[in-house]
Amino acid sequence: ERSLLLHSCASRAMLAPTLLLAALVPAAALRVAPSAARVSVVQAPRAAAAVMSAAADDFVPDMQRRTIMNLVLLGGAGVPVLWLAGGFIYFLVPPSGGGGGGGITARDALGNDVIASKWISANPYPGRALVEGLKGDAHYLIVKEDKTLENYAINAVCALCAAVPH
Repeated sequence: ERSLLLHSCASRAMLAPTLLLAALVPAAALRVAPSAARVSVVQAPRAAAAVMSAAADDFVPDMQRRTIMNLVLLGGAGVPVLWLAGGFIYFLVPPSGGGGGGGITARDALGNDVIASKWISANPYPGRALVEGLKGDAHYLIVKEDKTLENYAINAVCALCAAVPH
């Protein structure tokens, strides 16, 4: 029969504090109580307490100097604290939508801009043909059944980095 069952990570995390507590409880039971008999002890007379002063000339900064020093302290400590807090908050802010959205103009094998109406008539529905797209990579333009172009292109570079014939 098991005396301790570990069901989850949380119970495993509590294992060390539980074992420490289990080790300290019996130690408290072994503490010896003071005896009932009292022994009188003669105490030596105590020396007088030493008088301490702030400084030799008793200089205490006035309120203006104290305020200036507090501002210097806050300015020196505030810069790195705010810098780290800003980085932490920036990490928690989700990324905003950005980017072009307009795309780029596709070019044919000769480097001329592709005109949609001419491309659709030259490459009817089931066929696909290569164009030069992003970063000069080969892409397939897709003609739909209703004789319009898809709003995306398929990258024609294979996963093994082989050259795609034009």
